[in-house]
Amino acid sequence: MTMLADSCGRPSAPSSGRSDERSGCAGRGIAAVQVFTELVTADSYFTFVAFFLLAFGIVFEIPLVLTFLAQLGLITSQTLRKKRPTAHVGMWVAATFLTPGADIYSPIILGVAMSILFELTIIFIRFTKH
Repeated sequence: MTMLADSCGRPSAPSSGRSDERSGCAGRGIAAVQVFTELVTADSYFTFVAFFLLAFGIVFEIPLVLTFLAQLGLITSQTLRKKRPTAHVGMWVAATFLTPGADIYSPIILGVAMSILFELTIIFIRFTKH
């Protein structure tokens, strides 16, 4: 006679085909253990959000600094237009290092924001300087 194992790993006799047999391990003294692995903890999430907000805070200060330098006469809108390609490459490289995490979306969002703010600053300086 061949012995079979039930779903709980205990030896059992061959099934007689009756449908009134209990299924599962409940009530047989075997506890189901579930192990959860935390992918995102509250600490890592708050750190990510804090660095993300810090990066955006720095970026949104750039137009104010450029406008202040233009009012002092240290830069002009023509200088910024002339250095536009270098500035955009520098901003996009900075966006990759300023943003936390390994996702691709954060640097893109920050880079787009920096580029738009840079172009708006050039326009603003041109109108306020005349």
